Amino acid sequence: MKKIIFPILAVLALFVVVVVLFLLHGTGLLFGMVGLPQGELLSEVDSPNGDWTVSIYQNNGGATVDYAVRGELTNRATHQKKNIYWAYHESSAVVTWQDDNTVRINDVVLDVRTQTYDWRLE
Repeated sequence: MKKIIFPILAVLALFVVVVVLFLLHGTGLLFGMVGLPQGELLSEVDSPNGDWTVSIYQNNGGATVDYAVRGELTNRATHQKKNIYWAYHESSAVVTWQDDNTVRINDVVLDVRTQTYDWRLE
């Protein structure tokens, strides 16, 4: 009886792990930009029309990990925030607005309404 139960439990446990990882990846929690570290605020730059603010944060990974830069977009009307930029091996950022909805962060151009940049996806 024990010889039958152990393989069944092992297969069931493996199945549960695979399903959980699939769900985390599907919702973006595994490799998404939701759970990025906060970091230290470096700068805030408002869009020309004042609808958006991009806040740039520097993340210090410690002695064995290089710096990373996170860009957080704030909708000034609703105060909703979302991460739009995440880059590794960077310690600073140059932010310039090209128009009311398009921002350039370190040579990456983003339409803040629809686009994000995550170095892990390249």
